[in-house]
Amino acid sequence: MRVLQAPTRSIVGATICSGLILLASNAASASTSSQPTEGSIVSVVVGEIAAAAVAQFPDSFGDIHINDSNDVTVDIVGQGSALMAYIDGVVGSSIHVNYVEVRYSATQLRTLAQRVASDDAALSAEGVQIVSLVPDALAGTVDAMLQTSPTTASSTSIAATQAIVDARYGAGLVSIDSATGLPSVALSTCPSGCRTNDYSPFYGGDSVTFQIPGHGNWFCATGFGVLDSNGKSAVLSAGHCAEPGDTVSINCDPPYLDVYCPVRTVGSVGPSYYAPNSGLDFEAIDTSGSGPFVYGGSPTSTSPPVNIVNGSVMQASGSCCLTVDGASTGEISANYIITNWTCQLVYDEILNQNYTVCGLGEVENNGNPNLGICRGGDSGGPVYEHTGGSYILAEGLIESGSRSLDGKTYTRCFFEQLSVVTSGATGIKLDG
Repeated sequence: MRVLQAPTRSIVGATICSGLILLASNAASASTSSQPTEGSIVSVVVGEIAAAAVAQFPDSFGDIHINDSNDVTVDIVGQGSALMAYIDGVVGSSIHVNYVEVRYSATQLRTLAQRVASDDAALSAEGVQIVSLVPDALAGTVDAMLQTSPTTASSTSIAATQAIVDARYGAGLVSIDSATGLPSVALSTCPSGCRTNDYSPFYGGDSVTFQIPGHGNWFCATGFGVLDSNGKSAVLSAGHCAEPGDTVSINCDPPYLDVYCPVRTVGSVGPSYYAPNSGLDFEAIDTSGSGPFVYGGSPTSTSPPVNIVNGSVMQASGSCCLTVDGASTGEISANYIITNWTCQLVYDEILNQNYTVCGLGEVENNGNPNLGICRGGDSGGPVYEHTGGSYILAEGLIESGSRSLDGKTYTRCFFEQLSVVTSGATGIKLDG
């Protein structure tokens, strides 16, 4: 069922950030799952369409969004008859589809975003410090956020920056706004069998310490239990948290060492898929045991609930709802997907350099957009969809935060898609 219309709606992916920072921080059993809801069925269908359409129709597919009424809007280039026929064949009469004509496809805008990201050094030399790149199919632009506070970025400086990118990429193709942010973290300990004092098999959502030679100890979170390309047990985390071979322990270093927290090694960083401008940022921590389990609840709970991973999902832009579950912030549910594809230029405090990750999702709380949902120390933590009871579907790994409330907590959270992490190229598979 379809309607072709002019591009009159607004697009959430173009909303302006006011801060972006990596969420690493330095310290000086059941057998069945519940049936998915109607909304999650639509999310699954739309996720499958989005993945297939980008690959099969790179010149005509712009974007796909789930609306509040659970119908779907698809941005297409031109009439896109082949794409429309494909989507109509997938959804049949069960989902109402609105088609909106746009100027550029997702592939074209993503290519432009990656080109801008790769020009970081040249742009910096001209005084342009970009921290975020979001393709906006409806507007036909890539929205770029500057590393400048909105209160200090004058209209004159923004206009001058716009002129620079117009000259480099074409008038109006990259749209300039501004962003800023600062990291912080607050952690605590708990008795054995929880986030800050776990034991093998290690669960997702743990707060772990990465011991990095020459850089001290850095706190991040574990994501999902996996099997690496050799079939060995591992747990995922963010690639910017450490380098291959670095030791990982449960968060027991000063000032957090006490009688409840004996020093315990989780493992060492094995395969790492992280390098400046590689577009990837995750790693596998080789460990003695992992499994399909993720801690929920608050970051300080002494008896946190345990979620059971029962597969994976890729929700579409505009859908709801995902849970973000960082080790510092804890489990925050009912988060709306602003976009499921964006490039972020972020700063690595450990290596003291900027780098780019593409294909990230971005969420904020559906009921309260001013709610803090991630903070320093959450990097690598799991992002997932609750499907009923204790069961969850894995979606991704926490990457960074934006829109700082107080320099510590962020109302928006970016995450790396699990579909990227478990692609055939990595050989990584969910454990269980």
